[in-house]
Amino acid sequence: MSQLLQASPERLAALRERAERSCLAFSDERLPPGASPGVGRVGIEIDPVSGRALLHVERGIHYTGPSPDVATWFASGTLSFATYDELRRWLSGPLAVAYNGHAVSTGDNGSAGGAGPGGAVEAIVIEDDRLAAALELEVIGQHGSAVALARAAALHLARVAPRRPLTVLALGPTGVGKTLMAETLAGAIAKTAGTDCDYLRLDMAEFQERHTVSKLLGAPPGYVGFGEDPQILRALRTGGRAVVLIDEIEKAHPDVFLALMNLMDAGRITPASGEAIDARHAILVFTTNLAVEVIRSVLSQASNLEPVSRDTAVRAALRSHGIAPELVGRLHELLVFDDLGQEHLDALIARSVEREGRTFGLEVLKVAPEVIEALRCHRSDPGSGARAWEHLICVDIGPAFLDARRRGITGMVSIKGDPITVEPETVMTETARSDVQ
Repeated sequence: MSQLLQASPERLAALRERAERSCLAFSDERLPPGASPGVGRVGIEIDPVSGRALLHVERGIHYTGPSPDVATWFASGTLSFATYDELRRWLSGPLAVAYNGHAVSTGDNGSAGGAGPGGAVEAIVIEDDRLAAALELEVIGQHGSAVALARAAALHLARVAPRRPLTVLALGPTGVGKTLMAETLAGAIAKTAGTDCDYLRLDMAEFQERHTVSKLLGAPPGYVGFGEDPQILRALRTGGRAVVLIDEIEKAHPDVFLALMNLMDAGRITPASGEAIDARHAILVFTTNLAVEVIRSVLSQASNLEPVSRDTAVRAALRSHGIAPELVGRLHELLVFDDLGQEHLDALIARSVEREGRTFGLEVLKVAPEVIEALRCHRSDPGSGARAWEHLICVDIGPAFLDARRRGITGMVSIKGDPITVEPETVMTETARSDVQ
């Protein structure tokens, strides 16, 4: 539907021509409030002889919204219109009202407004310290980065009409929480602000060849997949909130890199289908592990400088050590992630043990210090990051969790050491504790 509501007259004519040849299908279209699931497959078909237009929607959508027109559509699966223009008027009338309470004008320019069916995106005013606290619940040992990201995100969310998306570069060695912090940010915004915030990760290791730009922008006309939105457009289509993680940016092909630079510059991205997608409210998080030690050295030497001078020094170091100048000049925030100290490493190991326990349906309440010490001693390279610890814990403690399930243990457990065993754990209620006392 957004494909039609935001299309130019030329694009509408092209869509009509395609719909006369075959059913024109759009995947993962955002459905009106009250629809469950919230996204579905929509199709448009036009009889080339009679000109009659059909609007299809996949079956099985449950609708509790107030619009009887939309309820009829979901119940029947297909609405029939005498002409294509009548179908368009229904989309911009009854359907648009179901989305946001008022009709969307398609006018002569075919535009439906900047944010698509959902209308303008409202500003969100939240406390950055609450957002930082939510980030630090998941990301261990990165207080400075959590505070800086929360501050930048809170400023961006509060803008009614930002000029472009917030762009952040996270630098640091592997396994210290760069990806996790971006992922956690989306959930923290949703929880703190009480609003939806999508999350998408794009691994640039998958975008190293020239042809992979089609994975980002969609297939061009005449190629398989034309008309289907790629992942980034699904996240940004409505002009709403989204955190997009662009992992290992230095690996991107120049054509892919150029598309991302246009997104950062203009606050929109134009897919192969032709309609520009508003991305001004998005938060883009780029990651790299290039020049980490150089940047740390620069920060150490520039510790007495004013913030502006320090930022200038860091950006100069980035440009001189392999980070594209085009990216450096468009960044709003630079986050330098620290290596994990012993205290943080122990906390990470305990959390990884808890996470492994949940895969067996067990809730780990306690991990004995000797277990953490034994796991730590098994690794000669503690700087290899969280992923390596996840694998070690799976190998060392996984069998103990399996043995616990064989013994019929469920629910809350504690992990004890030498040898490592999983034992049931009970938590006394306040009433039981009073009885004991």
